[in-house]
Amino acid sequence: MSDMDSKRGDRTNVSGPIGRVFRIVVGVLVLGSMTGFYLNGSGQFVLRSAAAGAGLIVIYVLLHRLVAARPGSVGGWLGSVVAVIPFVLVYVLGISGGPIFGAGEGQLGALTFLGVSLVLAGLRGDSGCEVMAVPNALSRKDSYLVCLVFSPIDRFEQRKSDKRRGP
Repeated sequence: MSDMDSKRGDRTNVSGPIGRVFRIVVGVLVLGSMTGFYLNGSGQFVLRSAAAGAGLIVIYVLLHRLVAARPGSVGGWLGSVVAVIPFVLVYVLGISGGPIFGAGEGQLGALTFLGVSLVLAGLRGDSGCEVMAVPNALSRKDSYLVCLVFSPIDRFEQRKSDKRRGP
């Protein structure tokens, strides 16, 4: 058990080492692919991109409050799909030539949010939906939603860990 796990004691939704590393690697790759846009973009472009990412943080903090206030009411795969909708909307509506920003700022902001969320989820050991990593960290409370990509890895690692511990 890592120091982070022991500090968080009775957390039930902790990802294993494969899930953590995979989240961090994918997050770093996503963030690395965005670096050139931030370094070569105009000040307004960078600011609007950051605003799109910050807007997603606000949306997910509100979603976190809803999930935390009603545990079990939003969950499963349907909850996961609903949770991904704001990210997809900002990404699609904010692509180059899109109706929100027009120069791709929404797309860049959404991908930056995703990269930061993945790295944070990996560092914290959050399992489930990575879009909830920032609100989980800010509130210091976990709200678990299934992740379409990472939950199968987390489930595999949990089963493997349970088999090692025995009955």
